[in-house]
Amino acid sequence: MKVMKVLLMPMILIIGLFSWSCIEKSPIDIRQLELNLPGSNPGINTADLTDGTDFSIGYYNGNIQTDRIFLEWTESNDGDFAYYKVYKAIGQLEDDPPFVLLQVYNDRDSTAIVDSTLVQDQYYVYKVATFTDNGMSQTENIEIKTPLWQAPDNFTINGFTTTAIELAWNDNTESESGFKVYVDTLLTLREYVTIDSFTLEQDVTNLFFNDLPTTAEYLFRIYAFGDWEEDTPIVGSAPFSFTDLVFNAPSNLNLAQEAETIAVLLNWTDNSNLETGFEIERKINSSDYEVLTLILDYNTIEYTDDDTTAYGIGDTIYYKVRAYNPNEDPQYTAYSNEASVIIDEPAFVPDPEYFINGNTWMSLSIDYSGETDIFEWTSNGSDLDVEIYNNSVSMDLAIRVWDENGVFLGDFNTNGTGLNDYFYNIADGNIFIAEVYDLNNTSGNYDIFFY
Repeated sequence: MKVMKVLLMPMILIIGLFSWSCIEKSPIDIRQLELNLPGSNPGINTADLTDGTDFSIGYYNGNIQTDRIFLEWTESNDGDFAYYKVYKAIGQLEDDPPFVLLQVYNDRDSTAIVDSTLVQDQYYVYKVATFTDNGMSQTENIEIKTPLWQAPDNFTINGFTTTAIELAWNDNTESESGFKVYVDTLLTLREYVTIDSFTLEQDVTNLFFNDLPTTAEYLFRIYAFGDWEEDTPIVGSAPFSFTDLVFNAPSNLNLAQEAETIAVLLNWTDNSNLETGFEIERKINSSDYEVLTLILDYNTIEYTDDDTTAYGIGDTIYYKVRAYNPNEDPQYTAYSNEASVIIDEPAFVPDPEYFINGNTWMSLSIDYSGETDIFEWTSNGSDLDVEIYNNSVSMDLAIRVWDENGVFLGDFNTNGTGLNDYFYNIADGNIFIAEVYDLNNTSGNYDIFFY
């Protein structure tokens, strides 16, 4: 849900929309302030549009649809009026999109246009210009975005108890009035009949049931509807029965150290549809397991352990996970597999300033204490060799090197002030990040040769 942006023009832009569905619906005009003086700066009355980044008012009152828009502007009061021109651009105004001429109107009282060539979920900018006998008087731009209008998806069924379930789905429409849910039950010969239906408000993405007979088989179907759009396609669940509800242990617990930190990333396979959350337990080295966290969110399959105060580099961290439901007896499943990770020195790669390939010579300078120069070097098939020629005897230049995966390869220096530093056979590989710095924190010029 997004916004209208306005620039200048001597006329008043009004946005409204017509519905071309089988039911006639009148548009609601969105009017600017009246312009009484040529050259005055118009202001948009955004009460029917919602200014900023939210187009919801325009969506729900029918002024912006997925495939069309109705533009209306105030009749010019220029005495030497010649014609109007309406232009259109695809994109956002801040990106300076190219405009194309949409229509020319020679009559002063022709102050509206219907553009039915739009597509959903797309930004457009319209420019209305008034021309006089002496040239263009003023223009005004207005930016709109058509609403996303797709069927709900990721339709899932999750149990809270063995007799209570929740339906959940993704809302893929930006201008719906609500959702319609049908409950079908199986009769004989794989024939389903609708036994109930529910009309839900906009933006609702779940529905609870605690009174369905547990011996039947069900299908659930859903679609979005709106006052100004055709209904989305109906999507349905797989056949469901309460015997499908399971409360099993998670599996395939995997760990990885987060890049550039010592936090640990966990992910696992959720084998239940009857959990309300997961409990994660952790132990450090040979200590006992302790509860790290209880995640009160079903269908969770990942977690980041950033509680790093209790462990450090070189420690071995162990984890295990189990599903949780306070309504079940017992309330926990068995544990997942145990997984462990040894905490390494975090990989850190500075952002390169210079990108070089093969044999390269450069003349640079360190201008202040603590400044460094950072290179990304792509080899020509050989190992990394570096020669540095100082132009100041007070400098003692050194070099830190990482590989393309962020693995730190070493800190190389000659531990002494001198005019020349040579670093041979630093590493084998294809791409390296190298940071040159001065051990003495001085400044000066130097030449560097990568090969």
